[in-house]
Amino acid sequence: MRLIKPILTQVAEEFAKSVIDGIAKNIREKDVLGYGPMNNTGRAADSMGYTYDGRKLVIYSNWSFFWTLETGRGPGKMPPIDPILDWVQQRGIYSPDVSPASMAFLIARKIGREGSLLYRSGGNSGIITEYTSADFIQRNLTDRARDELIRRTIETLQSEIAA
Repeated sequence: MRLIKPILTQVAEEFAKSVIDGIAKNIREKDVLGYGPMNNTGRAADSMGYTYDGRKLVIYSNWSFFWTLETGRGPGKMPPIDPILDWVQQRGIYSPDVSPASMAFLIARKIGREGSLLYRSGGNSGIITEYTSADFIQRNLTDRARDELIRRTIETLQSEIAA
């Protein structure tokens, strides 16, 4: 048990950091719909963290709209205009005929009525699921933990035999 716990802790923490780094990179760089990355304010990419108590690993975000990066926003209530206005201004999505504020309002109204473009496109941006799929977890956590336990057990046995 002295050998197992530190190995599993190291593998779990490295896995958590790689998931957080990968998702943050996707938020900052992945162009899902042709309008540039989803990184508008940086809050989403900076909202992630993890806890590991030796038994359970939890990777989380404290940003309430985090999952919409993966699925989009469905129709319903009109979203707040200010973040959309920031997005419109950052990307220059307006013309002399339509002010940034008017463009932001029109986009917010359309999202409220029909859902976001990502939602209307079927969701599945891959921003999050690329790093949370069963295959990714198997390769980068389960298999890695197994391989590291085997490697360190062999090293320990060899050093004890040699002594």
